[in-house]
Amino acid sequence: MALELLERLNPWWWGGEDPHVKRWRGQEYRWMPGWIKKLSVKPFSLNFVMGPRLVGKTTGIKLFIKSLLNRVRPERILYISCEIFPDYMLLAKTLTRYLEETGGDEAVYIFLDEATALRGWWRAV
Repeated sequence: MALELLERLNPWWWGGEDPHVKRWRGQEYRWMPGWIKKLSVKPFSLNFVMGPRLVGKTTGIKLFIKSLLNRVRPERILYISCEIFPDYMLLAKTLTRYLEETGGDEAVYIFLDEATALRGWWRAV
């Protein structure tokens, strides 16, 4: 996966604001999903956010990432929309490369959005 695409999906790496958060900020009424407070960031946590399409799961994830940025270095947070991958093998290669490049002992936070759109996605994790 091209680095430029990952940078576009992760604008906080270069100090940019995420379009979902920007859109949310511009709304007259800003709703914060309650499930955000239930997500765990303890080491080796695995959280699943499920629900119907177009109910705000992606925006909720991006709002969670925004709050995480208050205590985590931006490059330690990776967001990927699985819809952009043709197969799980490319997702696996992308995750491996990201982990190799970030290295170190600090935790990394990986968010896979629309995982069910990618057949066999769990094999990459």
